[in-house]
Amino acid sequence: MSFNPTIKIELHVSAILLAALLVTGCNSEPPKPRPTAISPRDYDPTSGVPDRYHFLYSGGIGYDELGSVWKGLPYTKIELERTECYGTCPSYVVTFDADGTAKYNGRKYAARSGVFDGEVEIWDFGQICWMIDRFKVLDGPRDYSANWTDSATAIVRITIRETNDTIEISDYGGQGPVELWAVLNAMDAVSSRVEWAPVLE
Repeated sequence: MSFNPTIKIELHVSAILLAALLVTGCNSEPPKPRPTAISPRDYDPTSGVPDRYHFLYSGGIGYDELGSVWKGLPYTKIELERTECYGTCPSYVVTFDADGTAKYNGRKYAARSGVFDGEVEIWDFGQICWMIDRFKVLDGPRDYSANWTDSATAIVRITIRETNDTIEISDYGGQGPVELWAVLNAMDAVSSRVEWAPVLE
């Protein structure tokens, strides 16, 4: 009786594969669950957002509601001032009020020179207010300063509706936290979209 060598090889290969599977099964970690994608229907953009900011995600505000939404915002004025430096840093002041009015005063090296009036959208003003609250900007120090002497200073002034107090936060040389940086740059971004009209003296 002869033995087929092909069968012997197949048995040998099968034994090797079985051993490999056993080793892999003993030594490997259990498979990690795949992250579950959030369905757009399950996502709620207002989750964790204070009621006063829900309008930002509503898609629209009725004309008869506009005044009350403005008055529901916690800040009545937000102002950004950027000072000169030893070089050509643009110096200007941009002010947004919680009635939709905006003002720009361009000084040295600014993109526009002189005084300008404009309007700020409630969506933009509301987003900046929400950033200030969400990032707890008012809970931090009032002054951030570099140890050199040739940079510009960014100053944000925020007037609180409830007390009418104005909080001033100064950042010399870009030493503030990223949360403050985000608010300052949001102010600039909104300012760039305002249709400014020169104030004739």
